[in-house]
Amino acid sequence: MGLFDDTLLSTKIVGTYYKGSEAMGLLNSMAKGAKVILEKEENNEYDKHAVQVSHIDEHYNLTCIGYVPKEVSKKVSELIDSEVITEVIYKGNKNISIYGEEESSIEDFLFM
Repeated sequence: MGLFDDTLLSTKIVGTYYKGSEAMGLLNSMAKGAKVILEKEENNEYDKHAVQVSHIDEHYNLTCIGYVPKEVSKKVSELIDSEVITEVIYKGNKNISIYGEEESSIEDFLFM
């Protein structure tokens, strides 16, 4: 993660069903390569590290289309707090890749 390219993390979008038909429609119509926004949802009763994934339209309106999985939400929340994320790209089939400039050393790589 981060040593040879700027991909910090790749993961799925989950919970779209619970966000309703608008979110499901947006996700189904999104093109591969579309930019999405990550936002922490600190008052989430199911995950104290919850991170929303939001679609951004041409007028800069945000619509939550789901969440990062609970298994990686703490890591993603930490990346948001450390301000290393440069962009988040929708890869299709409910997948996103998070890009940034996280510092890595050869020791980090060898002991992953």
